[in-house]
Parts: sequence; structure tokens; C-alpha cells
Amino acid sequence: MKKLLITIILLTICSTHAQTDEKETLKQLNQKVITSYRNQKFDEALKLAQQAVDLSLKIYGAEQPETAVAYTNLGVMYQDKKKYKESIENLQKAVEIYQEMSASKSKELIATHQILAYSQFLNGDTKESEANYLKSIEVVKSKFGRESKESFLPILNTANFYARTEEDEKARESYLKSYELAKKHFGEESSQFESVSIYVRVYSKSSISTDEIKKNEFKKRYAEIVGYEIGEATSLIRPTYPYLARTQGKRGRIVVKVWVDAEGNVTDAKTVYGDLVFHPEVEYAAKKSKFKPTIKNGKSVQVVNFVTYNF
Repeated sequence: MKKLLITIILLTICSTHAQTDEKETLKQLNQKVITSYRNQKFDEALKLAQQAVDLSLKIYGAEQPETAVAYTNLGVMYQDKKKYKESIENLQKAVEIYQEMSASKSKELIATHQILAYSQFLNGDTKESEANYLKSIEVVKSKFGRESKESFLPILNTANFYARTEEDEKARESYLKSYELAKKHFGEESSQFESVSIYVRVYSKSSISTDEIKKNEFKKRYAEIVGYEIGEATSLIRPTYPYLARTQGKRGRIVVKVWVDAEGNVTDAKTVYGDLVFHPEVEYAAKKSKFKPTIKNGKSVQVVNFVTYNF
């Protein structure tokens, strides 16, 4: 009887040690997935991610957050390999797991909704993609509040989705909301504020929409948020269509960041969006442009502005 009891105890100890070893192996696998991905070893990362899913299912089963993490990693790896159906399948599994424990895993649920939405967009499923972007915002709203810091990235990503699908009015509204949140939570010197400012300026000043009334309303709201209205361009030099771009049939939207002094003169220009082939010509043209002075608190001030060129 004693021998039997000792054997049972030893088996239990061995089983516990084995499970501990497997958990450590899973942890290392997940880390290797990230390392391989960062080192651009995508085939290796995909293989490791699949191994992590298999091991997580063995240790934790199909309904635990550890398995959701593994599914998410695998979904991202498939997304990078442009295997969008496989990516969507794994990300949906992760979403389902997180939904069951949304009280404790709301941030993970929000992020996975967004990743899933992007895979669906890449797969051409725009309706499903929009639905998941909006679901992520709903989760943020219910858990943290619409005006929370956590709302910034989901709303910005949703704005990017609307920009890609050319739903310009929805893009404008979403960019403006993310701009408000960036200013409120991160400050005007932050990278978040800087990045979203580009999109807000582009959508308030470019000729994306033919509806001038809505565009002017948007610009008015933008000025109210900033506290002053940035001076409009009085003279925009049209850049030469680069020979190389013309021969290659390249077209697109190019955005140039310009530094404008208190008199409205452009002191410097740098392209922040668009094909490299256009950069020299658009920057040269932007530097020759002229703006109305920007008035803040009754004084002319230096500002950063953005010029958009459509080729």
C-alpha cells in the first residue's frame, strides 16, 4: 500500500513538473515567434506560431487566454504571409475566447478586433471589416468611456479604414475625434498628436470631397479644437510631374509638411506621405508657396502646415 501511495505521489510530481516545463516551453515559443518576426524570418515565425497554438491547446484547452494569445500570433503571421482566410480564421477564434472573458480581457479583445478587421479588409471583406472596427470602439466605450485615452488608437485605425475605402466624411469625423483625444491625453508635443495632425490637415484642406459645405464645417470644428485657425495658402506653386513618375505611370496623393513663419513664408518643407519619386519636386514647390499669417491671441505666429498634391 505504501509503495502504491509513493508511486502515485511520484507520478503526480512528475506530471506537475512536465506541465510546468510545457508552460515554460510555450512561453519561449511565443517569444521566439516575436523575435523571428522582428528579424523578418517570416516562415520560421509562422511555423513557431503554429507550434505555440498546438501546445497551448494541449496545456490550457480551447477557451483560455493563453490560447487566444497563440491564435492571435498565428493570425498575425498568416496576415503577413498574405494568407488572409487563415488569418481571419485564427483571429476569430481569439476574439471568441476574449469575448467570454471580456470583463478581464477587454484590452486584448479591442486589439484583436482591430487586427481581425484589418485582415478582413485585406481580404476584401469591407463590411465585416467595418463591423469589427466599430465593435472595437463599442468595447472601448463600454469599458473605458468614449473620451478615454484607450479610445484614441481604435478610432484612429477606424479613420484609416474609412480613408482606405474612400468614405471621406466618415474618415474626417474619425480623424477629428482621434485628434481631440490625442490633444487631450498626450499633448501637442506627442508623436500621437503629430501623426494624426497630418491626416486632419489633409482631410480639411485637400480636394478629396466636392461637398464644400461639409468641408468648411469640418475646418470650423478643427479651428475650435485647436483654438485658432491656421492661415490658408494664398499662393500654391504646382509641382512639375517628375519625368520618372510619368514614364512609370505613377500617381497618388503626396503630403508635404511645411514650416511657415509669422509672415506666411515657408521656411522648410518635408514630404511625409507619398512615393519617393515625387519628393524633390513637391518639396521644391512647397517651399515657394505662400500662406496667410496665422493669428493666435492677436499675434502672428509660426506654425506647421501641410500641403497636399494629387498626381
